[in-house]
Parts: sequence; C-alpha cells; structure tokens
Amino acid sequence: MGITNGTTAFFTANPTQGAAPLSVVFTNQSSIATDYIWSLNGVSQGSSFNSFTFDTTGNYTVELIAYNNSLLCADTFALQIIVFDSLVYSIPNIFTPNGDGNNDFFGITVNHPTRVKLIIINLWGNEIFKIDKNLVEGFNPLWDGMSFVEKCLDGTYFYKIIFEEDELVKHGFLELQR
Repeated sequence: MGITNGTTAFFTANPTQGAAPLSVVFTNQSSIATDYIWSLNGVSQGSSFNSFTFDTTGNYTVELIAYNNSLLCADTFALQIIVFDSLVYSIPNIFTPNGDGNNDFFGITVNHPTRVKLIIINLWGNEIFKIDKNLVEGFNPLWDGMSFVEKCLDGTYFYKIIFEEDELVKHGFLELQR
C-alpha cells in the first residue's frame, strides 16, 4: 500500500482462503479517493466489486486502484485469495493398536488442512475419548486405543467427527483389534 497525493487504496477480503466454491466479500476501505478500478487476475471488474464466488481451485490476485479524479494520483493495493479443493477425507473402520508399527492409530486422511473434533463412544454410550485438533494434509493419527484412564478392550466403538471449517459432521463405527 502506498500513498500518492493522499490517496490510499485499501480493502479487506473475507475470507481470504477456503474450499471451492468460495464466496468472498470485499470491503473497500480506501481514503481520499473518488474513483476505483478493480481487477481479478489482471481482468478489469469495473468500479464496484463487492463479492465474488471462486468456483475453481487456485491462487487469485484481486487488485484495487484508487484515485482522486486523475489516474496520475492513484494508489494500488492487492490481496491473494487462495481457493483449494473441497474437503476429501478417508476414515478407517478398523485399527490395531498392538505396537507393531502398522495401523496403531485411528486417524483421518485429508486433502487439505482443517480442524476437527473427534469423540469416541463405547457400546454403552459413554464418551471415552475426545480430541480437538488441527489436521494437516495427509494422515493424522488421533486415537491410540486408550480411554481417558485405561487401555480400551477389543471391540466396536462409535465416533463423531466434526470438520469445523467445512461444517461437516460424520458418524460411524470402528473396530479395535489388538
């Protein structure tokens, strides 16, 4: 952001990243300007650009040129908008926490970073494990087969997973076999 003859170009974007389709609201906060030119990846969007829905993954540059009656007194400001694929995840239905280094954790594989809450419930409906965690792309180990106080027995357990940013809730069951 620069200042030319008092004109300052500035805007905010909310959000600046997310899964496609991503609807973004732009708020012009420029000062000492009478005219505006908005562009998206170098393509003019006119003098008013309040919102846009990005349907395709990629990095997008949104630029605002603000000026006061003459382009000779212009200032420019730009932001990057990052759009990624919708969430793709994999949840196993069995794991074997026996210490052999294979399949020792119940976890989730995701295609992009996200935040989850996981709740494990036993057959009697008792919550035995809970975690709130940021996931990274790839496999994320979440549960090692221990309850809040002791090693869990072999058997069937139920889970509730809340993918917070994607507003997605998944329920299911898994088999623990040592």
